[in-house]
Amino acid sequence: MRLLAAFGQLMRRAAHELRADMILADTGPNLGAINRSVLLASDYVAIVLGTDFFSLRGLRPRAADMQPIGYLCRQHGVRLDVPMAEECRKPIFKLTSAYGDIGSHAGAVADAKKEFTQLAANIAIRIGMEGQSP
Repeated sequence: MRLLAAFGQLMRRAAHELRADMILADTGPNLGAINRSVLLASDYVAIVLGTDFFSLRGLRPRAADMQPIGYLCRQHGVRLDVPMAEECRKPIFKLTSAYGDIGSHAGAVADAKKEFTQLAANIAIRIGMEGQSP
């Protein structure tokens, strides 16, 4: 039970310390203990799906405490630059030249920051936080 509550406590503490109104938690495509803990701590969920009929049919709500706000289409193979972010243990939009962010990779970092900012703004609108900056 402590593991299931751990991420919720961590997310609340981090939000308080950073004065964040929203946390975007990107989980892997499985229902392991960590992902279950993050989902239990979430008020809303945007689901990443493949672009096929069966994925869309699986979008039905599964939990009463969590409100689905939409879905995102997976762009498989587009982000070939993510391993650098994983190696540095940073979000792709936080990479700098100190981490090897040079050349075309710098463009991908800028694009990712723009995309995540727009995603946060769209989510804020869907959950009624549209007056706040992401």
